Amino acid sequence: MIPDKKILNTMVEEIGTPFYVYDACRIRENIQRIKNAFKETIIHYSLKSNPCLGVCKIIAETGIEAEIASPFEAKIAVEAGFKADEILYDGPGKTSENISENLDVGLRRFNIEAMTELERLKEITNGNTDDITLCFRVNPLESSDSAEKMTGKPSRFGIDIEELPACLDKAVKDGFKINGIHLYLGSQILSDEQLIANYRVGLNIIAEHYKKFSTDKKIDYIFGGGFGIPYKDDDPEINPEFLAENFKKSRIEYGLQDKIISRFELGRYIIGDAGRYLAKVVDIKVSRGEKFITLDGGINHFLRFVITQAKHRISSLNSKSTDLEPVEICGQTCTPYDVISIADMPKDMSIGDVIVLEDAGAYGWSMGIQNFLSFPSCAEVILDKNSFKTVRRQSTFKDHMNLNVY
Repeated sequence: MIPDKKILNTMVEEIGTPFYVYDACRIRENIQRIKNAFKETIIHYSLKSNPCLGVCKIIAETGIEAEIASPFEAKIAVEAGFKADEILYDGPGKTSENISENLDVGLRRFNIEAMTELERLKEITNGNTDDITLCFRVNPLESSDSAEKMTGKPSRFGIDIEELPACLDKAVKDGFKINGIHLYLGSQILSDEQLIANYRVGLNIIAEHYKKFSTDKKIDYIFGGGFGIPYKDDDPEINPEFLAENFKKSRIEYGLQDKIISRFELGRYIIGDAGRYLAKVVDIKVSRGEKFITLDGGINHFLRFVITQAKHRISSLNSKSTDLEPVEICGQTCTPYDVISIADMPKDMSIGDVIVLEDAGAYGWSMGIQNFLSFPSCAEVILDKNSFKTVRRQSTFKDHMNLNVY
């Protein structure tokens, strides 16, 4: 559901650009569709996609669980209302300090990326890990046909599959109970068939090594789905109902339907299409035949195009023209990398117009290089039906200086 231009213009007048706005109704709809399709699966929201406290509170209220990759994310999740002992702790390079902080917050689910993390956990807990659920993240030989490949190559993510049997044996010898695996092959996947194939990779690993898992409970299968969303009009959409049906068929085929608990970590699919980034045109320039539109925002707020070259749908909030021309949409910072998008925009755009960047809810505000050139960070706003409120204000010079010690 796209907000009408009237309410977006009201936001611009009252809040000032640039800002992100997140549609609470759309967030709830996305979560409900996943819950309806995957009735036998536990869903964890990946805070890395969008850790905004206001967003996290809306998601926590739906009853799903959380997945984090840093101590601050853990504290945000608990502050938002997620139950600490249900939060999954992912990510490579977990230091002793990271582990201790998250244990203190109340986390009890750890996905282990390297055996050194187990050694640190053992030292911190004095070997008393019976109340902690441990899963090995696995780096299989299979890769994924996806925008962001995570496996099937040398990687800092997870335990290489050929090392898994020895690692399971060592964990048991050291007194640990390993309750399952975590698998994340790739991100922004738009193919149902690819997702089914990816899910089966994990089932095959569990089936092959089932007897080595030292647990008397059902085995956890944590699947980092990488469910994608369409960023362009001709991008396909995944079908959760079709996926759920085929995931279940696969579990039955492998004889694991009653032996595992499926858990998904999802971020982009929950929040991606619920967010928009709005920024004002501050200058328009033609250089040697090419047109540049400069905004009061940029890569300090939105970095995805530079990293992924993903062209989000983008429009003018004010223009009425249907006559388009190619332009480069840029920010104010002093680098040629400060490009939001290259797109066809209305020819009648002028200084003071506002652009709306669609599907910007995931990997937006938090991925931007917020302090570059010391421009203010932008606001974040929640739209719920016909009312809106700012849940993170734009930063001030005082905010910036308060972090300095002198």
